[in-house]
Amino acid sequence: MPETKKRGRPATGSAMTGAERQRQYMERLKARTAPAPAQGEPEALRRKLADALDEVARLNKENDRLTVENDALKRRLKAKETRESDLCKRLDAATAERDQARAAKVQADADLALSRH
Repeated sequence: MPETKKRGRPATGSAMTGAERQRQYMERLKARTAPAPAQGEPEALRRKLADALDEVARLNKENDRLTVENDALKRRLKAKETRESDLCKRLDAATAERDQARAAKVQADADLALSRH
């Protein structure tokens, strides 16, 4: 009589016990976690922190200095824009005055030409 096929996943012959699976799982967990710092590491970390804080303080001072310089440059730019605006208004007025003078001269020349005829 032919042997009937068994149900489920076929056996490979390399099955682990529950204890073996748990041991491998715990080893993987330990490998993922960072090791505890060595004795000298806290002092090195403190030095790095102090250096980083010094750098932050230096950058804050530089930022303050640059902010003051930026504000001064903005004020100078506004003053120059105001002066340029005033000069443009004066130029427009002078151009209008010149155009009026030219028109008056053309009219005067035309009147003179008519009076000579």
